[in-house]
Amino acid sequence: MAGRVFAHRWTTDAEIEESKRQASAGGVGKRHHHVPQVYLRRWADDAGALRVTKVATRDSYVQPTKDIAKKTNLYTISADDLAPDYPALWFEKHMSRIESEAAGWIGYLDSLPDGQIVDVELIANLAVFVGLQEQRTLKKRAQELRIEDALNHFGRAEVVAANLPTLCAISGTPYSPDRHDELVQQLLDVPLLSTERKPRALESAIGVWRHSAVPHLAIARSWWLVSTRAPLITCDEPVVWLGGPARGRWEPAAWAKSSHGIYPVGPSRLLVLVSERFHPLPPSFVLSAEETSKVNFEIVAASHEFCYENPLTSIAAAFDVPPWPRFEPARASTFMEAVAEPSRWTIGEGPPWAVGRWYP
Repeated sequence: MAGRVFAHRWTTDAEIEESKRQASAGGVGKRHHHVPQVYLRRWADDAGALRVTKVATRDSYVQPTKDIAKKTNLYTISADDLAPDYPALWFEKHMSRIESEAAGWIGYLDSLPDGQIVDVELIANLAVFVGLQEQRTLKKRAQELRIEDALNHFGRAEVVAANLPTLCAISGTPYSPDRHDELVQQLLDVPLLSTERKPRALESAIGVWRHSAVPHLAIARSWWLVSTRAPLITCDEPVVWLGGPARGRWEPAAWAKSSHGIYPVGPSRLLVLVSERFHPLPPSFVLSAEETSKVNFEIVAASHEFCYENPLTSIAAAFDVPPWPRFEPARASTFMEAVAEPSRWTIGEGPPWAVGRWYP
């Protein structure tokens, strides 16, 4: 099913094949970072360490960046029905190649003034990196596995047919009731990598990154740089989606429906991704200490488990947010209930979204 047309080197078949070739040659490690070291180092001290805070307990400790946000074989693609020579570590290799260039992309932001980013090539590069980060986290991997389980439970054809308008909106594909059956069949005809859930879930995340997230971020969002008067933190879910005035905190966060996305790029710099409805981002492009605190609250609230900051600060431990509720997707009565993890907040609860002046 054709969606938005957006060509970028790192989402092309050619570069993916090159990553597969390099992975087949060996040399790819099995300890995989779900938040890249090249990003975390922007908060590190001279010894290359960060303060890590466990949000649930508010305990914190200092740890080297190389030991943070990693898991064994997180991006390994293996299954009994894949060919013996399938390059199981190609996606980890692909991400490491992107990260080598992303260090320069993010570093270049330090030379830019606050305000709107107008360099189209830079926006495209950042969309690749930020979109990849959004899809590679532990929380996203768990959601993709739930999607596979729910598709098997509720029926792939039935789920696609019932949710087709939403699927088309996410992918940027024009939906028409007259073409409903045709579009459903196009989706069902896409060959699956494997019969096993884990490789299929990872393949789905890669597909969302290539065909939905990157085009949305590059085309449907304006990009802004904002500085802060107080230190910023980051977390294990560093791409944070704000609901704005139309969405409550109890509604699942989603890039397709959120008014603003925020992505800290250092202790005093923030990327803000603005939807068309709220463009342009109103000045000032320097957040006050109070506004920065509200942004840090959003980062803590969005975290899966951990927050990260410079060892000389202890910001995350000062915030108290509700725990993630117990989630039992096997008991869900609908597909969406099975895949969308509940919010930290119940209906009607929670403070207003940051930053209030962004919602005129």
